[in-house]
Amino acid sequence: MQQRLKEEKEEQDARIKREAVQAFTNAQGEIQRRVSNNWKQPSDSRSGLKVVLVVKVAPSGEVLDVIIRRSSGNFIYDRSVQNAILKTSPLPIPQNPQYYPHYREFVFNFSPPNS
Repeated sequence: MQQRLKEEKEEQDARIKREAVQAFTNAQGEIQRRVSNNWKQPSDSRSGLKVVLVVKVAPSGEVLDVIIRRSSGNFIYDRSVQNAILKTSPLPIPQNPQYYPHYREFVFNFSPPNS
């Protein structure tokens, strides 16, 4: 009996994780679009720059922290992307509370549109 309950719980957890990943994947395009709309390109940044950040969010989508994981090599550019993410808060994330543990911290790749 306990083994069966354990297996059912594991199956349910796996299903919720799959659904959370899919829901967040669907939201990523809108997040990218909104951040791009709030981004002000620094005058001295060149094309082809890319920064990788870690974004921490509350269940409401409010941005709690933005950390540079891999710099573009241009501090001003990196900072401008961090500011755009903060300005975009709250992010349009899935609102199912069961999904939150699966994206409360996520990697965000940013390169300028049309670069």
